Amino acid sequence: MLLLVGFSALGYGDTTVKTHTVSTDTGAPANVQNPSEHRDVHYRKGAMRRKDSLGGGATTIFSNIANCDTRTGFLIDPVAREYRTYKVVRFSPPAQLDEYRKKNPRDVIEVQSTTVEMSE
Repeated sequence: MLLLVGFSALGYGDTTVKTHTVSTDTGAPANVQNPSEHRDVHYRKGAMRRKDSLGGGATTIFSNIANCDTRTGFLIDPVAREYRTYKVVRFSPPAQLDEYRKKNPRDVIEVQSTTVEMSE
């Protein structure tokens, strides 16, 4: 029951961001170059974070809820009515990432990104 209360309480965050990502791999063979689309809605309230992944449609296919203070989270599959817990990982500081990139240039993948305001 607590999980459901936490899930619904995060429905309205201090900050809400909707993203629509279209990915294409121009270096891929012709049969793989078709773009893939993915929609997410991100909510943020204090130390709590929630991401609803919509895939290419309008229905949530899974939700990810994380508490940044306790470094714990839940992955929720509303269709299967299942969830699992996980520990939130810490990311390396930018200086450490830059050092790794310089030492391992073959592991670096360049990503180009363009942000477009959708007025939603």
